[in-house]
Formats: sequence, structure tokens, C-alpha cells
Amino acid sequence: MKISVEQLSKLFAEISTPSVKYLTEIVLPGQTFLPNDLVIRDHLPILTRNSFETVDVLFSMDLYNKLSDSFPLQYRRPYGTLDYTSMDRLLEEIEQVNSRSQRKRNICIINEIYDIDSSSGRRITLIRHNETMDYSKWNSIKRSIPRQTSLCYRHSEVPIIVFVDMGMESEREYVDRFKQNTDLICLLVSRQGAMTGLIAPDFIPTCDVISVTDPDSLLDEYRNSNARMIIIGDELNDLYRTALRGVMNYDRYVRLMVVPRMDHSRVDHLMKQIQLVYNSNRWE
Repeated sequence: MKISVEQLSKLFAEISTPSVKYLTEIVLPGQTFLPNDLVIRDHLPILTRNSFETVDVLFSMDLYNKLSDSFPLQYRRPYGTLDYTSMDRLLEEIEQVNSRSQRKRNICIINEIYDIDSSSGRRITLIRHNETMDYSKWNSIKRSIPRQTSLCYRHSEVPIIVFVDMGMESEREYVDRFKQNTDLICLLVSRQGAMTGLIAPDFIPTCDVISVTDPDSLLDEYRNSNARMIIIGDELNDLYRTALRGVMNYDRYVRLMVVPRMDHSRVDHLMKQIQLVYNSNRWE
């Protein structure tokens, strides 16, 4: 797993002795760091002087959790963990879904999976951290992966789009629509942390909530952001249906939810409904 020297410096500043080991050999003038050697604080200025901006280190979940605490956006929490057979089944399912939709979903593997080269005796990396995995790539390497392996993963789709038309010609008063849009965004951003169950472990509300107020831009935003879900904060009318039709032509399995009015006495119930839709698969 590649970590920047700058991130390592911050990690050492926050944790006196984080367990970080070199993955590969680094040969410098007068000094060599071997695989499995501990990375220590005094190494960092040496690496910087020798123009190393990143270091390849041995992956461990303990290290990854520390990185997630310090850099939550760059090292997002895993969505879940699957055993070998379940991962094989999930990737095959996504392959079938992708054949029926223009939206091409995939899985990002959080772990790193290693093997030993039989001729050299050196460690080789079968799967890199955050590597995009599809069924074809998985089939090419899965025979080298032990069947008892557990794999942490994330989906390629993450953000939630809050879609409220703010055009002046809309039927509802502008102030009402503005308030509905703001209330939904505030709910997703501020309420998630107070809930017992989060929308998803890798969902970061301050980064993953997108406001769309122009129906003509909905499809582009859904496509470009790789959004996982659309919440329509208004009563459905012909304008909304036209915009949603474009999205559904692109992705027949889009996750949709309509919230025409906010009931502030039942926000926990609403969040649970959002969580349910977000984590569902319409193809099942």
C-alpha cells in the first residue's frame, strides 16, 4: 500500500509508534531498508532528501484504521467484508447487472493480497489496496488467492444526490423548495453522525451529498459523480419525470426515493428509510 511521506509524518505525530513496515526494498546511498523492516520517524527526512514522495508499506487493517481516522477521505472505511465465495458471487452478479445497464458498477478492494514468487522467494502483490475489481480481473487471479481469505471492499457508487428543481417556473413557491432542499441536505450531513446506524461505513456526508437544482443537469451529475442514490425533494411532476426518465434510460437500476415534505418529528424514521434504499439493490 502506497502512503505519502507527508501522511506518514502526520501519522507519527499523532501516534508515537505506529506499526508500519516496508513492503519492498529501498536502497539509498549508504543505507538500505529491507522488506518487513519497521518504518521509523527518523527515516522520513532521509526519504524526503532522496526524493521519495511515497513509500510502499505492508498492508494491515490496524494501520488502515489509523489512516482512516487521520485521512477519512483518502482512506475510506470498508463498506463490508466478504469471504472468498461471497466475493466471487458478488462480482459475478455485478457482471450480469452491468450487461443490462449503461452504468458500469464495480468493487474496490481495500485489502492487499500477497503471494510468494516460487522462483525468487520474493513477496508479490496479487491485489493492491483500492484496486478496482471486476469479474474478469477476479477470474484471472482468484486461483492464487487462498479460499480462507476475507476481503474488505467498497462499492464504486457512493454519493447521494438531493434533487429539487429551483427554477422559477416550478409550481411550488421558491422559498418552499429552497427550504426543502436545505433541510434534506442538513439532515444527511448533520443527522448521520447522531444515528446508531450510519447510512454506510464509507459514506462521508460532508463530501458525499450533492445538490442538483437544474433538471437538465441531473443525468450528467448522476453519471459523473457515480452517485448511488437520488432523493427527489418534491412532488413528482412532468418536469421531474422527464429528468428521471433520462437517468433511468442510462441506469435501469437507479435507487430513487421521493420525499415531498419533511416531517421534522420523524427524521429518524426518514433516515432509516434512506439507509434502507441506499443499501438495497434493485436487481435482487
